[in-house]
Amino acid sequence: MPEALLRTEGLSKHFRGLQVTREVALEIPAGRRHAIIGPNGAGKTTLFNLLAGELQPSAGRIYLEGRDITALTPDRRARLGLSRSFQKNNLFESETVLDNLLLADLARRGKGHVFWRRLAADRAARETAERIATAVDLLDRLDQPVRALSYGAWLHL
Repeated sequence: MPEALLRTEGLSKHFRGLQVTREVALEIPAGRRHAIIGPNGAGKTTLFNLLAGELQPSAGRIYLEGRDITALTPDRRARLGLSRSFQKNNLFESETVLDNLLLADLARRGKGHVFWRRLAADRAARETAERIATAVDLLDRLDQPVRALSYGAWLHL
């Protein structure tokens, strides 16, 4: 049987006297999707924070493609292909889709501090914004304010 893409053994986390996760055993084969469901306070967010490296477990191990990644930082895990996304979006609702994409690209390249330049004048940022908009089927909506998009479309930005 092939090695699981993502696997945990005895994954536990406690905060002082509060046990949040207890000996979680998870095995997800490559190409499969799984959902983690449960009531508020069940430990879902803590589990995702453990998997992404935002929290270190009190006990247990995390394996990605057979490699023990338990001690790796979130950025090292992301470079290996394991990261998480957040439901809360930090978009500028009154700005256009294009402006949001331009700002994101400039920030990614460490140029977010250059406020006096016209955003669209940065050719590389414009090309990146158009490439991303095309990939998420928003090219025809570049000039619309983000607030005009459905929440599902926001998730792509």
